[in-house]
Amino acid sequence: LIYLAHNLEPEYFADCVFKYLISRYEKHLVKICHLTLAATIRDAKLYVKHYGCNEERIAVLPNVFPPNNHENWISDKKEDRFTIGIVMPDSWGIDIIHKAADLIEEVFHRLRISLNVLAVGSLLLRELKKRGLKVIGYEVIPSRVEFLRTLSRCHVGLNYSPRAGGSPVKKFDYALSGLVIVSNVLGSRGEGILHELVFIDGSDLAAKLEWLASIDVTTLGEENRKYLLKYFSKCKKDLQKKLTSLLQL
Repeated sequence: LIYLAHNLEPEYFADCVFKYLISRYEKHLVKICHLTLAATIRDAKLYVKHYGCNEERIAVLPNVFPPNNHENWISDKKEDRFTIGIVMPDSWGIDIIHKAADLIEEVFHRLRISLNVLAVGSLLLRELKKRGLKVIGYEVIPSRVEFLRTLSRCHVGLNYSPRAGGSPVKKFDYALSGLVIVSNVLGSRGEGILHELVFIDGSDLAAKLEWLASIDVTTLGEENRKYLLKYFSKCKKDLQKKLTSLLQL
């Protein structure tokens, strides 16, 4: 019996009673399952800390999702102007997306360089256009290969997260696309990426972007992509070993 976990579930709920019930159910799942499949190293450690889970019964498989057919998903060229990419699904809600749009607007006012924004998400596009910002916009990109190829035209991926829980899927997508990553503090949780900078506010983000625009981010982004694929391959092998051991019981 395997528990396919997405995150430490109680982190998603503010209501104390509901959080307590979810915690009890998840602790029971971890206890009865032969293996817990965590999405990040951080989550794996939290299962040990909060639920007393045996580390030998935990495997980490990050939500990296490279295309199965190994088709080349990296674009032949970058955008001519220094470009940051940001992906925010509508399911995150207007309040969070509104804050992200405010952050991007502040960065535009503080930067001393020309900047393009490539945005994916219909609500995000609406909020950016309401602020008078010119963006390269996509409401949705249904093809996984085309999604990564589109992101790979950027130079930097903006990883804005409002909460600590969950797997940093966007960070992995940016790295898979060959981008350097700039994350807010909560967005930087979980696995480290070779070339990821952390910002604390709009002014700090503007400073980081100005520096990145002055260096060879294409080479650094490609190092991120290779590192992530190597790490994902290692996690799959570790998982295969644990599954083989379970089947031999």
